[in-house]
Formats: sequence, structure tokens, C-alpha cells
Amino acid sequence: MTPRATTIVRASGLGAAVIAAVLSPIPLADELVIGPGLLGVAAIVGLDRGLKLPELPWRVLVATAAAGLGARAALNLAVTSLPGVAAVVNAATAFALTRAYAEWADRACAATTVGSAAPA
Repeated sequence: MTPRATTIVRASGLGAAVIAAVLSPIPLADELVIGPGLLGVAAIVGLDRGLKLPELPWRVLVATAAAGLGARAALNLAVTSLPGVAAVVNAATAFALTRAYAEWADRACAATTVGSAAPA
């Protein structure tokens, strides 16, 4: 990942963490904001790799984001009834998911630029 993309991903992860902490009293509300944010991160990473938006492997990017959000939602629902804990867990999982997804999207876009399949 380029330094520019790394900076954007770091800021996106922090933003996702703040949004998740603020929205923690409303179960699953943060997924509605973080989901599109993940796809935005993927677009930035892909553009940074020289891909145009239509060239990105959107099917696999969307499926992976949905799977990550689903796993995160399951974990967050387990702590919803504990207000302080829910905020911390929501923030931590939002940050971790954003960073992990960005790394994965970078590999998927790199594979697309050389014509091979996206990573599993």
C-alpha cells in the first residue's frame, strides 16, 4: 500500500472507531455507516494502484465487506447490554475491520492489476 493510501486507511479506521463508539447505544446502526466506508477505502486503494473504479473486483470486495460486517455485528451484539463495554468493543472492532479490510483490498487490487484472481 502506498504511503498516501496508508494515511487514508489510518484516518478511516479512526473515523470508523469514533462513529462506532458514538452509535454503540443503537445496535447495528454503525454497520450502515461503516459498510459504505469500507467500499470507499477499497476504491481509494484501487485508484492508488492505478485501477479505474469499473476495473475494481467489486463482487469480491462487497462480499468480503459484508462478511466482515456480519462477523463484527455478531461480536458487538454479544456486548450490547453493557454500555461502556459496547462502546469500546464497537470502536475496536470498527478500527480492526477497517485496517484488515484495507490490507485485503490492497492485495485484491494488486492481483487485479496483474490479471490474477483476487485473494481468498
